[in-house]
Amino acid sequence: MDNQSRVHEERNQNKNGRLSYGWNHGCRSDNRVCIGINMKTAIVTGASSGIGKEFCHRLDAEGYDCIWLIARREEQLKKISDGLQTPSKIITCNLANRVDLERLKLIIETERPDVKMLVCCAGVGYFGTVTDVDYNEQHSMIDLNVSSLVDTISFTVPYMSAGSSIIVLCSLSAYIPMPYMAVYSSTKAFVRHYCNSIREELRPKQINVLEVSPGWVDTGFIDNCRDESVPDKVFNGMCTAEDVVDQALKDLSHKRKRSRVGIRTKFRSFMGLHFNTIITKIWMKYWK
Repeated sequence: MDNQSRVHEERNQNKNGRLSYGWNHGCRSDNRVCIGINMKTAIVTGASSGIGKEFCHRLDAEGYDCIWLIARREEQLKKISDGLQTPSKIITCNLANRVDLERLKLIIETERPDVKMLVCCAGVGYFGTVTDVDYNEQHSMIDLNVSSLVDTISFTVPYMSAGSSIIVLCSLSAYIPMPYMAVYSSTKAFVRHYCNSIREELRPKQINVLEVSPGWVDTGFIDNCRDESVPDKVFNGMCTAEDVVDQALKDLSHKRKRSRVGIRTKFRSFMGLHFNTIITKIWMKYWK
C-alpha cells in the first residue's frame, strides 16, 4: 500500500463529526469541512499557546479557507479551534519526533493545500551551563528549534505560490552569544542565517520570508525554561505576544526581512551584530 492510500485508510469519522487520522491527528468540522485540494490555507506550528496561539486568532480574520493548528497539546488546540470562525484542522504531533514529522509530511502531500501562510512558532529553550543542561533537553532544543523547522518548511514550500509568506519565530538571542543559554541562542543563530538564506532562494518564486526576533515575551515559554537560579532582572523589558504579532504582521505587509518589537530590542540586536563582546558582557551583568 502506498503512503497516500495508507493515510486515507487511517482516516475515520467519529460520532462528533470530527474527521480524524490514525496517529491522533485530526481536523475540525462543523459543516465547513477543512478538507480539499487547493484550499487557501494558513499553517501555524506551536499553535497551542503564546505567540503561535495569538497568530491563530489574528489569521482568523484574514480570509483563509482553512487554518491548520499544529502542536502537541490536543485539548489546547481544540479550545483554540472552537474560538475561530475559520474552519480549522487540528494536527496533534511532536515536531521534535521524526515519526511525527514524517506523518505531517504525508498529510501535506495528501491534502495538497494551497499554503498562503506558514507560521513557524514551535520551539523550546532551557537555561543552564554546558555541563548542567540535561542531555535530552539539549537535543530537544536542536531537534525542535532547528531540525523540525527545516523539515516543516521544506515539506510546505512545494505547496506555496507567488505571494505566499513564511513567518519564522526567531529570537533576539540569535544576535547575542548568551552564556547559560548557549544551546538555545545557538539554535536561534542558525534560524537567523537560515531565514536569510532561504529568503534569497525563494525570492524568484515571490515567496516572502519574515524573521521575527523579539526579546523576552510574557508567555508560558519563560515559566517552562527558567528555574530558581535565574534572576528576575534577566527578563527586564518583556513585551506581550500581541505586541509581537502586531509588529510582525505590520512588517510583513511592508515586505520587510525581519521584525523586532521596540527600540530596546533593535538596539540590542544591532549591538549583537557589531559589538557582540560588549553586549555579552552586559548580559552577564544580569547574573550578578
